[in-house]
Amino acid sequence: MQNLRGVIRFFTITLIIACLFQLSFTFLARNVENKADSYAEQQVKMPVLTGATAADQVKLRDSIEHEQSVARRNYLDSVSGNPIVDLWGF
Repeated sequence: MQNLRGVIRFFTITLIIACLFQLSFTFLARNVENKADSYAEQQVKMPVLTGATAADQVKLRDSIEHEQSVARRNYLDSVSGNPIVDLWGF
């Protein structure tokens, strides 16, 4: 019974380590995507319209969001070849 408990504990710890390792990539990718969102917001600013109709404001917001998504995609394309974590120093 002690051998079985030790084997179960070993596999549990191994599985936890593997899951945390895989989850770390999610956090690293989220960091890069947040930088892309910040870049897109800086590149495309939302102008303030006074006297515009609601329909015009919706059209403007849609076009600004489209331009921000293009800027975000361009940023992600430009950094896609860069390593997020340089483990070996090459």
